[in-house]
Amino acid sequence: MTDVDQIWEVAEKAHFHPVKQFDLDFSKRMIWDIVSSYRWGHVYRTAVSGGERDLIMLIWRAIDMYFQNLQVDALRSDQQTLAGSARCNENRLYDDGHIKPKVSACKPDLILKKEQMEYGASENRGADEAGIGSKELIEKFIKLPKTLKDMALRLLADLDNEKENP
Repeated sequence: MTDVDQIWEVAEKAHFHPVKQFDLDFSKRMIWDIVSSYRWGHVYRTAVSGGERDLIMLIWRAIDMYFQNLQVDALRSDQQTLAGSARCNENRLYDDGHIKPKVSACKPDLILKKEQMEYGASENRGADEAGIGSKELIEKFIKLPKTLKDMALRLLADLDNEKENP
């Protein structure tokens, strides 16, 4: 399928019970919401002339409801990740015992978190007519992979601790 109308028609033909088939019904509504944003040009206009946060809010608003149903927090409060902060500040003591100032870790645009465990992050940038700029290179291709690696290592460490301490 390459046409927005074709996607809409497929979703429209599907009928799901809102309670018994909650996931399917919700997925259909989410598809309709996102397709409507594309159909009426909201995504394009926001990517070209809106701010970075505007684009994130437009795309993720439908998906947020899905995360809430999984009891996963989708955080966009410009905060650093716990995993990144732990890595950046693991050696904060000077040789004489004094504590070094806290180093700020990467602050991704979106953090997915459940029960103090971070499972994902996202970086986004609006359309850049001049091509890939320094923000895209630094945040998407350097900081985001490092942030996701920090999260994965912290999850693995926590899983190992759970195995050792049942």
